Amino acid sequence: RLAEQMDHVSLVRSMASKEGNHQRARYYLHTGYVPSGTVAHPDMGSLLCQQKADPAFDLPSYMAIAGPAPGPGILGVAYAPFSVANPLVPVENLSYAQGIDRPRFDRRQNLRSLLGRAFSESRSGPETRGHEAVYAKARTLMHSPRVSAFNLDEEPAAVRDAYGRNQFGQGVLMARRLIETGVKVVEVQLNGWDTHQDNFTKVKSNCDMLDPAFSTLIRELRERDLLESTLVVCMGEFGRTPKINENEGRDHFAKAWSLALAGGGVKGGRVIGGTTGDGTEVASRPVAVPELLSTIFHATGIPGDTVNYSTGGRPIYAVDSDAKPIAELFA
Repeated sequence: RLAEQMDHVSLVRSMASKEGNHQRARYYLHTGYVPSGTVAHPDMGSLLCQQKADPAFDLPSYMAIAGPAPGPGILGVAYAPFSVANPLVPVENLSYAQGIDRPRFDRRQNLRSLLGRAFSESRSGPETRGHEAVYAKARTLMHSPRVSAFNLDEEPAAVRDAYGRNQFGQGVLMARRLIETGVKVVEVQLNGWDTHQDNFTKVKSNCDMLDPAFSTLIRELRERDLLESTLVVCMGEFGRTPKINENEGRDHFAKAWSLALAGGGVKGGRVIGGTTGDGTEVASRPVAVPELLSTIFHATGIPGDTVNYSTGGRPIYAVDSDAKPIAELFA
């Protein structure tokens, strides 16, 4: 089904990095920086929300569905993603506890603030302010009429079927609903690609979930006139070895791999770069991870030289100054 939407999707077939460890590569693909141990770099979702989100918006502007995201790092908890562990299950704690109404809830919150005031005043700092910010965001979320975006039962059965009645498919549908309400960033995870064994069975199973969800998302965003203002990126943290191992599996491979982009000004139907015939090396138009992030920031209107500072005063730029967007995607 995705093949039918490829005039709206472009492929980059020449991604390459040196990070073949899951945790390190995942951090690198989210932040554009390799883990240093001294600075917690903000991931791209947190940075996008810092630069683009309305602080008064009553839903979290960054959502992580079916798995955690690295998070805000030096930006603090105000830009942390809100996690929805399983989109097939109603989001917990959005309503009052049994026997609690709005006046009683408000009295309890006022009491909590009163009891914590002395502590907050004597230990003022980013952690304390962040703690209070989380409480404030939670209260706002509970009372927002936009929480209905989490309720997939509002969608016609045919739409839910089109995305796939599984955790990933329904997570992508939830992402579309959240984007429509004004949420800025949604990440939906589909795990199970670490196919060191039984690669062909596992990849087929995952593609049976990825194909309908990805293709229906592109189609629905286009039908709602949202595709040009919404960048869709489908990627992992690295690729898999072209060679099949003795367990009928494929191992980690960061030297040459692919990803897909659509919307956000990206011209569809294009292929950037390529590999050698055996897939073991990038043969043309190599693309490094900072270039990918530069592309994402270009598409979303974030200057690459946007800077934040660590607690020690170290400047942390959105992306390395030498990294340029993949111009062929937009020309």
